[in-house]
Amino acid sequence: MSEGVANGAGDERLSASEQVMAIKVEEEVIAFHMDHGRYFGLRGAAGLVWERIQAGTDRESAIAAEILASHRGDPDHIRADVAKAIAEMKRLGILIGG
Repeated sequence: MSEGVANGAGDERLSASEQVMAIKVEEEVIAFHMDHGRYFGLRGAAGLVWERIQAGTDRESAIAAEILASHRGDPDHIRADVAKAIAEMKRLGILIGG
């Protein structure tokens, strides 16, 4: 299990930045950050995280659980990918935590 989820530190409430507009194109989410004027291609775990946030799931542990329920793979690896995607999306200002 990812350390962030294991100790509760990674289970803060998450939301999409109000400054981000996004659209899904095939298997990728294209996100545009209006303040930064930058586009981001969200694929893999990042795209799945975005979809879960948009569906109303707002905790890292719940996002990981939903992805685990619908995708095959090593649970620890999936949790780590979710944690890494969330951290990077927060760093870029796509997601807001807190």
